[in-house]
Amino acid sequence: MKAFNQTELFTEPLNSAGETNHYFLTSYTSSLMGFVKSCWPTVIERHGCYLLNDVNMLNLTEMMHIMGDSRASVETQLNRRRLVELLPANGPASPKELTALGLIVKEMWQAKLHQQYPDKLFSVLFTQGKWGDDVENFELTFFQNTFSKQ
Repeated sequence: MKAFNQTELFTEPLNSAGETNHYFLTSYTSSLMGFVKSCWPTVIERHGCYLLNDVNMLNLTEMMHIMGDSRASVETQLNRRRLVELLPANGPASPKELTALGLIVKEMWQAKLHQQYPDKLFSVLFTQGKWGDDVENFELTFFQNTFSKQ
């Protein structure tokens, strides 16, 4: 039996005969899978900084020039994501729902960072606006602490 490979879901939605296979993703499912991937992101290390894999490396160079040796500041800025931008198109958008969801995603990012880099310590921050604030003010970010686990 062939082992299941989740990357095939994103890279090969059609088989060689051009027929839709049983893993074909609808646009809703595709958007939901994008959200799931943002909850369990791929993190890369570049120039001593730990970043979400979709960070533009030109931004990294520019931020390192502006902020000098403050890797935590660079990481905080470049890893910042608005929660509403991570959601599928029809996802929750009320401040109450975003608060609940943001706290869960924060825990998932913490678990992912611990799993991928067990010898490093990271701070994951979830910034939430007040209940009456615009949903754009709900953000997640992370940065590496300056010391490692002993």
